[in-house]
Amino acid sequence: MAQAAAYQTAGLVLDGNDRSTIFTTLEELLKDKVSIGGTAIRGNREKIITILMKVWFNAPRGLESLRIDGLQLI
Repeated sequence: MAQAAAYQTAGLVLDGNDRSTIFTTLEELLKDKVSIGGTAIRGNREKIITILMKVWFNAPRGLESLRIDGLQLI
């Protein structure tokens, strides 16, 4: 599941999608796999999406070149 979500996120970035579209797509992808029935304000699903977004969409300053290299490899 994690690998599929990572590839899905990278693909969405490569296709030029905006932050909102990527977030919504990942929520849909993970809704029946993570935090099913959870009531936490910030559950595991949102934490996973945050990590995927930091890796593939908006890498921290100084790590941007790694993000670009990763996208090129995919």
